[in-house]
Amino acid sequence: MIYIEMNTEAFLYHLAYATKNNPNNATCLKEKLIKERDKYVQLLSNPKVGKVERTYLKKCRILFYFLYKNIEHIISANIIELEKFEEHFDYYFPKLFGNVSKNRYREIFENLKTLFENEYKRFSKGYLIEVNKKRRYWNAYEYVKLLKVKVCPYCNAQFTLTINPSHDKTEGGPSRAELDHFVPKNEYPIFSMSLYNFLVSSLSFSFLTLPSVNFTIGPSIVSQTVTAHPLVGFSSFN
Repeated sequence: MIYIEMNTEAFLYHLAYATKNNPNNATCLKEKLIKERDKYVQLLSNPKVGKVERTYLKKCRILFYFLYKNIEHIISANIIELEKFEEHFDYYFPKLFGNVSKNRYREIFENLKTLFENEYKRFSKGYLIEVNKKRRYWNAYEYVKLLKVKVCPYCNAQFTLTINPSHDKTEGGPSRAELDHFVPKNEYPIFSMSLYNFLVSSLSFSFLTLPSVNFTIGPSIVSQTVTAHPLVGFSSFN
């Protein structure tokens, strides 16, 4: 078992990145969610919208407003809490959209998936944030660097090196380990940016599709059986 200790600074930086508009006015994830909600509010204001369509739009409005109100918790949830969110998603998403057409069901899921996956892709480069009146860049590279995971948790053999760029452009840019997800983002897109859902891995293992198995993890005192990888656990600072 390899335990990854969550860094307190990483936690604060990531929460600020996802929920607060940055000094350069890049739109954060939380702001994008309320804009999605507002989009459906605007569509509902059209008196020509039919009954069936209006019901669907209301459901979309409810979904994005719920995500807007709970994004801090989703972003910061530990592995045990993520498992509970996963169960809620499996239950409430089909319940909310179960009576719409298959095309509409697919449409809202893909909209949700696109929004969160684009946010995850943007995290590769990141942007400037401000925490406690101090500014710094936050992205996947900075996260991996702060976490200080030296060996791939999947194989416990390959090194996961983080290389700082030099001023010589001929030497290329920074290099870091890959980020995988405990809870698959293709099935559960709302966890694409959840900090405890990030799993540092070597490049060769990041493209593997691994089976779900039970293992015991512990943030600190509590042990809990969750669905993830049998060799990795998070040690929470909470």
